[in-house]
Amino acid sequence: MLLKESCCDISENILSDEPLSAEEKSFYQECKSYYNITGIPLVSASDEILSDNNTLTAASLKFGIDEDYRTFNLPEFLNKICNILNLNINDIRRTKVQNGSSILEILIDGEKVNIKLTLNKVYKSLTEKVKEELAKLKVFFMFMGDITSLIKKQQFRSEIKLHPQWNRIYDVGHIYWTGALQDGRDRGKFDYFCPIGWKRYAFDVNDNFDEKFKGWSIGYHGTKFAYGLSILLSGLAPAKCAAL
Repeated sequence: MLLKESCCDISENILSDEPLSAEEKSFYQECKSYYNITGIPLVSASDEILSDNNTLTAASLKFGIDEDYRTFNLPEFLNKICNILNLNINDIRRTKVQNGSSILEILIDGEKVNIKLTLNKVYKSLTEKVKEELAKLKVFFMFMGDITSLIKKQQFRSEIKLHPQWNRIYDVGHIYWTGALQDGRDRGKFDYFCPIGWKRYAFDVNDNFDEKFKGWSIGYHGTKFAYGLSILLSGLAPAKCAAL
């Protein structure tokens, strides 16, 4: 059930009968874990948001709210969220509310506002302080942009295969070597040194590995725990071009 009434007419608390998919449920549960650890919501955006080639004529804002949908006060939430994000409540349309906590999707009307400028403004306004204000409304997840990109991201995440048996700790007493590793693999022109103090979480890339990754160099990337969770939940996406 899709709802397209104006947000000015918010006297009814309307619930969609569209169930959350298994991929959505898993994703939102992980977002809740991020929220519980960091105290702020996970924020994600589709690639078009900051692109000069943004051609979206309408865009969605989707919120995961850690509140029972049966007691969720939709009019109050909409007024507060528009105030925090500096949006005109008359420029958005409610699309649907789903249970599973409360999952709210609203549509920014491209006939009333410039989608590119509006989303750019909202995205750049999301400082840590603003995220803290969102957390006070029990928002554990926020997405902006083309909703189909979120669906694809959730589906892609569900297909990723983790291989814990190949996780590694690089340190003395664990996996450790001195100097450049000499294991006979073609890693291009850069040597592979032991990343001491790091822990590796392994994905399944076993399908024709030697041929696919021949000549690839190994790079090290580190980040703080909360940022790592955010990258895994919002930034892990299928490549759109071949790596060079």
